[in-house]
Amino acid sequence: MFGKIAGFELRYQLKSPVFWVVATIFFLMTFGAATIDQIRIGGGGNIHKNAPYAIAQTHLILAIFYMFVTTAFVANVVVRDDETGFGPILRSTRIRKFDYLYGRFTGAFLAAAISFLVVPLAIFVGSFMPWVDPERLGPNDLNAYLFSYFALALLPALFLAAGGD
Repeated sequence: MFGKIAGFELRYQLKSPVFWVVATIFFLMTFGAATIDQIRIGGGGNIHKNAPYAIAQTHLILAIFYMFVTTAFVANVVVRDDETGFGPILRSTRIRKFDYLYGRFTGAFLAAAISFLVVPLAIFVGSFMPWVDPERLGPNDLNAYLFSYFALALLPALFLAAGGD
């Protein structure tokens, strides 16, 4: 039952306009910072735009702003059933409390995690744009993207979402 509830919540969140607006805004901000010299996220300086340090710094800074987005995704789960009057009906069924609460939380958090994937994607795609000076780019290191996404952005978002629930 846990998987079905988490899947339902994930599908619900993926259909939400908030998901697509947030993903678009974060993609465009990150893509702009990776491809245009006048837009900066972080200190910039004399490093490659796709250096591991720059990738980590971008993830950390955008994760601060993403705290509000993660909270919106997860808090919506709790409020939505009670606002519609469907909460008491659900609580009177055979669905276990664990399956219901953690299934909904998991689905909402997965939606937030998927929407934040646009940040590393924007940096990666931006490194292939023809108008970017090749001397400002280094080799794309997959480990830098993975570490920054999972350890520096996703883990704090999980702690924030779990604490706010």
